[in-house]
Formats: sequence, C-alpha cells, structure tokens
Amino acid sequence: MELREYVRILWQRGWIAIVLAVLGAGAGYLYSERQTPVYEASVRIVLRPARADLGLGQSIGATLLSLAGDISSFSFIEQALADAHIEGTSAGELLSGRRFSVVPDPGDFSITISVRHTDTDVAFFATQAIVDRFVRLRQEWNDRQTQDNQVAIEIPDGVRNTGIYAPKTKIYVAAGGFAGAAAGAAVIALLEWLAAAKIRTAQDLHQLQVPVLGTIPPENK
Repeated sequence: MELREYVRILWQRGWIAIVLAVLGAGAGYLYSERQTPVYEASVRIVLRPARADLGLGQSIGATLLSLAGDISSFSFIEQALADAHIEGTSAGELLSGRRFSVVPDPGDFSITISVRHTDTDVAFFATQAIVDRFVRLRQEWNDRQTQDNQVAIEIPDGVRNTGIYAPKTKIYVAAGGFAGAAAGAAVIALLEWLAAAKIRTAQDLHQLQVPVLGTIPPENK
C-alpha cells in the first residue's frame, strides 16, 4: 500500500487501537490492585579469607555453591525459624513458590539471601534468623580451623527491607497496554481485510487493471 493508505487507516481506525490500549492498561492496573502485596527483605553476606592466598580464595568460591545449597535446605530454614521463634511463616511456605532465594556470587565471595512475604516484618525477621544461623555455624567451623585457614563473615549492610516485590504495577499496566494495542491492530487489520473487496475510488480499479469508464461526481452541498 502507498503511504497515504496507511495514513487513511490510522486516521479512520486508529482510535480502535488507542481505546483498546487504554482498556488493556486499565485492566492491568485493576488486576495489580487486587493482588496482595508481597514484601521482600534481603541480606548480602561476604566471606573473607584470613590470608591473601589464591588457593584459599578459589576454594571459597567453589564452596559458595555448597553453602547456598545448605541454606536453601528445609532443615536449615526450619531450624533457623525455630531458633528465633519466628511465627507467621514456615520452611515449607518459604520454599514453595518464589518466597525464598539464595544467590551465590563467586566473583566477590558473597551470598545474597532474600525472603518474601505478605507481612514485611515476617520477611525481615525470617531473613535475620536465617543469616544468624548461617553466621553461627560458620563461626563454629572457624573455631575448628587454624587462624590462617579461617574465613571471616561480613554483613556490609545488614538485613534490610527492599520494598514491595509484587505486584509490579508498572509491568502489568505496560503489558496490558501493549496487549490492548496489539488487539486493536488485529481488529483494524481484520476490518481492512473485510473492506478490501469494496471499490471505493478509481485508484482501486487502476490497481485491479480495470478500465474506468466514468465516475460519479460528489454531491454538491
């Protein structure tokens, strides 16, 4: 099609895509507002070797994956919550869905622990309980090592609330708006396809290679 055809389509039917995009964005917003907010608390733990030794550093980096697996175990979380007398959640609840995550980073010898819950206080204190148990067990491990082989545990920023994890209202609104605009474009394409068989101008006949014998002038008003 020529450019003027696209302009005509946008001028005549573009409102369909706009209306559906607005409705889709509104639906995304309403859906987001109906969700129960989930809050997140997180902590970053850094392991520092007692000496600047390449072999010891590589060993710690390789051990991070194992430590992350230990923290993510049901028994570890259950005992941590029990030690701190945390109520309002359980190991099973945290390990189901996307309520708990442990991300090791061998690059800087760190582990990031995140807990998500509908109660911001539960998320915070559960995270604190888990990190407290981890630090205590690592300190017991250090006590059995020589000073040169010990690994210090640092928590640079402590446990902190990071705000609402879900729902992500902006993403829902953007996704709804995009889906609405796409649906509008599909409707416009369908309408144009249904109207394609209609002859509206002499140009349509030229495109079909049909000779034009005459045209009816527009009615003068």
